[in-house]
Formats: sequence, structure tokens, C-alpha cells
Amino acid sequence: MTQAAVTVREARPDEFEAIGRLYERSWVEFAEAVGQDTWGRMRANFASLYTGPGVRPVEQPGPLRLIPRHWAYVGILAVDLEHRGLGIGRILTAACIDQARRDAATTIGLGTRPPMATAQRLYERMGFRRRPDLEEGQDEYLVYELPLTEAL
Repeated sequence: MTQAAVTVREARPDEFEAIGRLYERSWVEFAEAVGQDTWGRMRANFASLYTGPGVRPVEQPGPLRLIPRHWAYVGILAVDLEHRGLGIGRILTAACIDQARRDAATTIGLGTRPPMATAQRLYERMGFRRRPDLEEGQDEYLVYELPLTEAL
């Protein structure tokens, strides 16, 4: 497929509800794999795409607790089912990397779940490296980092 023409911009507050529905449609295929309790927590967090370095509270649930606070963080990335395979995930990830550079972050990180193999391949192709040392003591999330000096 050819790459989509995509405009990336900040979401407006009046779009948050629709974005949450998009996330849910895009990730519902993982609901059974992660279990209903986890799926419920994921659905509650469908409002954060990117977080700059050092701005998160110290105690965070989910993968945020595994990502060093001085890193920028890709929180949620989703592509609607009918638009997959067009390079949109890569465009959105690159936009987060660009924002992290503007925020003067030295590293950007993310957490993904084991069943999300397609996302893991995308991140690895973009230069992210898995950090098993940050995953110790839990098996729910895989942690990836990208030093921004190495970003595409």
C-alpha cells in the first residue's frame, strides 16, 4: 500500500471523546489477550499520546511507572483498522520523536504489551531498543527506548 497523506496536530478538547472511541476500536483486538481488568484500565487511559520529559507525576500506573521520568514518553498510539498498513503508525511515532526533540529530551520511551507484535516491529524498525532491565518484576509490558541522537 502507499503511504497516506496525514496531518499531525494537537487534538482539541472537543475531539477527545471521538479519539477515545478510535483507540477502543483500534485496540479491541487485544482485549481478550490482556484480560477484562487490564482492558478496563487501558480504556480509562485512552487520552494520552505523548508526555514530555520530567512532567509526569512520580507514581503512575501501567508502563509509565517503568519509564524513567526524564525520558519523553509515547503513551498511546492507535490507527483505525481500515487505515492500517498506510504508514500512519510510523508518522505518529515520528511526530512524537520530533516533539521530544523540541522538548529537549535526550531519550524517548514507550511501553507496549506482548501481544502487540506489529507495533513492536514498527518501533524496532524505527530504531527503538527493548530494555528488559526496566521490565523486571512484571510481565505485562515491554519497555522500549530510543536515544534521540539515534532517531530517524
